[in-house]
Amino acid sequence: MATPTENGRGIALMLGAMACYVANDALIKLAAAHCTAGQILALRGLCASAIVLALALPARALTTWRTGLRPIVGLRVLLEVSTALTSVLALARIPLATVTALMMSAPLIVTALSMASGLGPRGTGRVVASGPPNDVMTSAL
Repeated sequence: MATPTENGRGIALMLGAMACYVANDALIKLAAAHCTAGQILALRGLCASAIVLALALPARALTTWRTGLRPIVGLRVLLEVSTALTSVLALARIPLATVTALMMSAPLIVTALSMASGLGPRGTGRVVASGPPNDVMTSAL
């Protein structure tokens, strides 16, 4: 069981992560008025790569780079790029609040669909871990 200090640190980190998420979306929304989706993705990719390298080099995490050559990793990259592209296109066209609400509800929707389709394990713990349960999700239990 986590101590109150650990819980407080987790809460602070989660609040920081959500603030960064909203700031990122707001900046993309501003950039979308002047740049194409490709330009935004290129700049975002450069910034993300710099951050990953800055964290990976001191940790010597690049010694196992060959695992990145597996086909499943290529599929993951393709899905990540398509997710980023559709997010940028959505941010350019609909209000920031709508995009944020959709992105925050995505884990709940995926959990409900995986349980309803039988592809994911069922259980109260899985629902609680992904967010507050609602009628749709509790009916899938």
